[in-house]
Amino acid sequence: MWCPAYNKEKFSGGILSSQRSESTNNSLRKKLHPTHSLCELYKNFIHVIEDWRRRENAEDHTSTIGNRHLCFQKVKLLEHAQSVYTINIYLDFEQRFVKGVACDCNIVSFNYTIMHFLVGHPEDDFIKHTVCFNKDELTIECTCKQFTETGILCAHALRVYHSNNVHSIPTKYIVGRWSKNAMCTRIDGDHETREAVIESSVWRIQTIRNFISLVNSSQHDIATRNVVDSTYKELKVKVSSLIGQVDESITLEDVENMLYPNIKDPPKKRKKGTKDKRPKSTLEKQCNKLKGHIKAWKNRAEKASIKTRATAQESVKVSSVICLNFSCYKKRFEYSLK
Repeated sequence: MWCPAYNKEKFSGGILSSQRSESTNNSLRKKLHPTHSLCELYKNFIHVIEDWRRRENAEDHTSTIGNRHLCFQKVKLLEHAQSVYTINIYLDFEQRFVKGVACDCNIVSFNYTIMHFLVGHPEDDFIKHTVCFNKDELTIECTCKQFTETGILCAHALRVYHSNNVHSIPTKYIVGRWSKNAMCTRIDGDHETREAVIESSVWRIQTIRNFISLVNSSQHDIATRNVVDSTYKELKVKVSSLIGQVDESITLEDVENMLYPNIKDPPKKRKKGTKDKRPKSTLEKQCNKLKGHIKAWKNRAEKASIKTRATAQESVKVSSVICLNFSCYKKRFEYSLK
């Protein structure tokens, strides 16, 4: 996102285009090194993912406890936000609510159930925003477009809600990715399915292990073999009726590779100690060359200043010696006259 002003209509979560790569590089730089092989890279990357998941579980546990301190007591809108959002999102929501309390809210037009408000701080906001509010459907829209960009209601909309005695956030404006139940649901854009869904790769490995343990337990008894075979045929018919023809081209080696992947180094790999540098553009080379010239000029200027300082100190020493000798000769001459 090179210009946020032109992306207000699309959801970005307030994240700039460079922040994602910078955060990833910051997390991986501590445990990865250019001299690592592919196997070492994979092992260290697994450790990084485990660290991420551990932090995520800690944040989920903290969010279930909730933030027990409210900036305003017995405000229904804040209490509802506290019960829905995670702690970090709630703190952002609370900050916007406090900012909206200090804003002026003036009715511009009124048409049955649809009202237009002009909301803004009397001193700080040079430009005030227009908020369109439907009192029956509780829908709201602000010209600042912060909800469409970040998924959290802006201070202007919260000021209008609070002025019109709306005590809870409408379901339409609760984005699933910011809620406490985001880990237990599947998020598809702005739509949320209220069912616990396991990732397909995780479910596949778990199901393969369950069937392998079932087959191993049934292999020594004829009756259990017949039960497994008949159940497999019934499952195959039901799955075929839902998705079509079942793929039976998977071999035992494919299953073993799914469960226990064998990671090998590539046939051609870079020697240890060599850096993987990207090619530099002509403009970057010129900038680096100019930086080198500036650095060399600074070094020459510093050496010249040191040389000048040393020459000045040497001249001071010589002048002090001459003065001392002159004073000695002067005293001898005065003594000889006496």
